[in-house]
Amino acid sequence: IEVCMRKLVFYPEVVGFIEEEKDQFPSLKVQYVFNSPPKLVMLDNDGQYKETIRIDNWKREHLRRFLTEKNILKAESVHSQRSIFPSISENPNLTTSQLSRNYATATGSKETKETKVKLPLSLFGGAGNYASALYISAVKAKVLEKVESEIVDLVGASKKSPLFSQFIHDVSVPSSTRVKAINDICSAAKFSEITKNFLVVLAENGRLRNIDSIIQKFVELTMAHRGEVKAVVTTVIPLPAGEEKELKETLQDLIGEGKTVSLVQKIDPNILGGLVVEFDKKVFDMSIRTRARQMERFLREPVNFDSI
Repeated sequence: IEVCMRKLVFYPEVVGFIEEEKDQFPSLKVQYVFNSPPKLVMLDNDGQYKETIRIDNWKREHLRRFLTEKNILKAESVHSQRSIFPSISENPNLTTSQLSRNYATATGSKETKETKVKLPLSLFGGAGNYASALYISAVKAKVLEKVESEIVDLVGASKKSPLFSQFIHDVSVPSSTRVKAINDICSAAKFSEITKNFLVVLAENGRLRNIDSIIQKFVELTMAHRGEVKAVVTTVIPLPAGEEKELKETLQDLIGEGKTVSLVQKIDPNILGGLVVEFDKKVFDMSIRTRARQMERFLREPVNFDSI
């Protein structure tokens, strides 16, 4: 949904939907753009633009029905989805040790009754399923911080080593070679069993090449677990320390008590100036690039001389 925050007062139905029903549609984002009427900007699965739909006169039930028909549905729990780790979806009561040894089948050992782990966020897609399974196993084993540290360090190392990065992303490497290499790496680094077996599953399933997106989702879960909200601010040049502090305090006031803002700066000369702030599925676009595009669209619109 793209809309100007100042104009929201004129669209109570849109406001009601954003405040009370938006969270039912995890892939839906709200972007506040200066002087923009309320509209739906539809993207395909690759994030590419498809179409724009004006929703000035839509009621909230129209929005809900339209998004439901477009299959922009609320993500199901990882236990009710067809999980990429079948053991979790087929038997949610498997013990952590069973999950860490083999995510595909039960080991046959006696099951124990465990408290179900509630996900702090509903994720969807392949990366979301993998991340959710890792989070559940790490929480049950009480090694969430250790697993996060290990997995983030591994991704960081892959970015620093071209050879390791090539190995991870090369789909022509045989599965047995990938598994042996991952086992050797994890043993040398003294990774936990949860981390090691998770990486082995990725290697066996040919998903190591997707590790960046999987870990990004996993970090979203761990941040939500700690009550942290990630805010990404995009500018042309780095923000001075004073302005960064002021922005963080403003975002903290918007988010409210009980959560902590984790501010990440991103540099993008293409926005030309101003800034773009993204947090909690909201986008505040105050860039010069967006304003220039709005002006261009305005100038291209045909003039109705009858109204002059």
